[in-house]
Amino acid sequence: MQAIFRSILALLALSLSPLTAQPAQPRLVFATDPTQPPMEFFGPHKKIIGFDLDMIQAASKAAGFKADIRSTPWDGIFSGLAAGRYDAVLCSVNITDERAKTMDFSQPYMDTGLAILVRKDTGDITGLAQFAGKKVGAAAGTVSADAVASQKDIELKTYNDNDESMLDDLGAGRIDAAVMDEVAAIQFARKDKRYSNKFIITGGRLQPGKFGIAVRKGDQKTLDLINKGLEAITQDGTLDRLTTKWLK
Repeated sequence: MQAIFRSILALLALSLSPLTAQPAQPRLVFATDPTQPPMEFFGPHKKIIGFDLDMIQAASKAAGFKADIRSTPWDGIFSGLAAGRYDAVLCSVNITDERAKTMDFSQPYMDTGLAILVRKDTGDITGLAQFAGKKVGAAAGTVSADAVASQKDIELKTYNDNDESMLDDLGAGRIDAAVMDEVAAIQFARKDKRYSNKFIITGGRLQPGKFGIAVRKGDQKTLDLINKGLEAITQDGTLDRLTTKWLK
């Protein structure tokens, strides 16, 4: 009899428990420097938009986590990751062996490379070496800056804010070329009306690369969540649709 009574109490307690209670979704904070159209940039009402933002929202939905985006200057973005101020860096990050020593990367989500942007009146250019004795711009702390610095006799000018300052210098003749990620170069040379009548891409792809999401070294839990989402949106065609939306 007591056993039956206990069973009835247990069923009653279960029936009174909230039916809508669900385990809380993990919350991941992503840092991005929104100065790289079409990947991440400020849209209307100062909202950060772009390929990377659409991608991580789709990936978070597929993998069951919440993605919070934090605007962060590029020059301190990786030190902030190491210090634990956010969980990941989502900012057109090139996967490199050197960076992999101090951080881990998600699976690649985009093939990319570096491109040379020059004024339209610049003569025929086949490679970066032709700028020996000249000045070439690149964003500080990027693989673009490393590529320029590796060339003998080229004066590297770095920029800590955004590409527009570099393009202003290029247009005014204060630098002879700008090196940047291929997707950004295509945006400026072919799509952005402020620059498309001034600049062209020349010399072909400097070096191949891949974009990935950076996480703190050894943070396997975060890495697994992100990779789960990326794999899902790769398989269901979402990544291809976003590529068409933002890059074609």
